[in-house]
Amino acid sequence: IPKTAEYMVMPDSGFFMEWYQNNNGLSYGNGMEWVYNYQNTSIALNNKCKLNYTSQGLPEWKCMFAQNLSPFIDVKSFVIQSMFDSWQQGCESNAPNDAFENEYGQLLVNNFTTKYINADGDNKIGDKHGAFLDSCSHHCSGGTEGGVWDTIIIDNQNVSIAQFNWYYGK
Repeated sequence: IPKTAEYMVMPDSGFFMEWYQNNNGLSYGNGMEWVYNYQNTSIALNNKCKLNYTSQGLPEWKCMFAQNLSPFIDVKSFVIQSMFDSWQQGCESNAPNDAFENEYGQLLVNNFTTKYINADGDNKIGDKHGAFLDSCSHHCSGGTEGGVWDTIIIDNQNVSIAQFNWYYGK
């Protein structure tokens, strides 16, 4: 990509957290550590994130989680994410009840806000990050569950209008 090119990334339903609680003894966090170790994913991880974690004596595989990686993303990005992502409900949090699911949803919002939207310190990239974070239960905004690209409205904007307005500073 030429250095003068302007572009952005738009992850759709990919803010998966480092999460170890669930009701059946398995965890998404342990599964991702296994993926790192047995599928050799180290080459795909962000180098700034890996350096940050290893300099603190922490394993670099933690950079596989959005909450840990987000402060190191240095390109313009607009994330589309549900607070109650239906894939995360069944595969990551495996919530046994609504209270547990609400705890996970609130943790996702807190991490999303502090580590992605309002990143600060040495990683001042908050101005490069936008988002469309809704509270509906779905996974992805495309056609996997009937599509929500134009159906969820926040502040009188659907996803496509919100992304356009954010990118062009409107």
